[in-house]
Amino acid sequence: MSYLQAYKLSSVIKSAFVMALRNFQTFFFIYAIPILPIHIIVLFVVSLAEPSGPEDVVITSAIVAIIVSIVTAFASFPVTVAVSEICLGIQPSVFRCYRRAFSHPGRLIGTMLLYSLIVVLGFIALLVPGLILSTWYAFIGPVVVLEAIGGLKALRRSRELGRGYYFRNFGIMLLMAVIVAVISFTLTQTLEVSASIVRLGEAVLLQPLTSLLSIVPAPLGVIGVVLLYYDMRVRKEGYGTTQLAEDIRF
Repeated sequence: MSYLQAYKLSSVIKSAFVMALRNFQTFFFIYAIPILPIHIIVLFVVSLAEPSGPEDVVITSAIVAIIVSIVTAFASFPVTVAVSEICLGIQPSVFRCYRRAFSHPGRLIGTMLLYSLIVVLGFIALLVPGLILSTWYAFIGPVVVLEAIGGLKALRRSRELGRGYYFRNFGIMLLMAVIVAVISFTLTQTLEVSASIVRLGEAVLLQPLTSLLSIVPAPLGVIGVVLLYYDMRVRKEGYGTTQLAEDIRF
């Protein structure tokens, strides 16, 4: 199955699912390594905190969401490497994906912080600017990892790649996000119902299991974004395996 192609809505979702299922273990551990410890630490800190009112609950929830979102965003970089290796017929390695993704940590971290600041300010200003900025800069992960571009250049490159397809790309990414959310909700709710049936009420056991299940569908969204990145380059630049092999530097 060739993943370097111009996609339709159904084909990009199907390809993302096929890739995620065939390489489930690799994608799961790529996400679990940074995200699971953060989930456990956050849950531990929250359990120790004693909110004095609704405002404290809202503030705590917002901080937790920001921390988890940032860590999740950084996990997307090694996922990009894994997807690229799969497209080249190479069995991805968790260690190699992390090593390759973070070979230039300064460029990667700086670009991600810049992106996060711009998008957060967009959402604070109004919801619509935040959504627009998120769509413009959706491809910064693949751009930073595969094209070795950082900072404002990476943001401009992402925006230029998506030009002419913003609404279509936004719709696909939104649908993928909904699918991920539905799968995650279904898995965690099934666990909680099962736990209540067998009377597994200990949070020390239930919460880590819930965090693990929430990780299961998470790579789908990133895989979908990387496939859309390929889609844009195939449509606009005639992108193929030769160029991908040069980008990934094998």
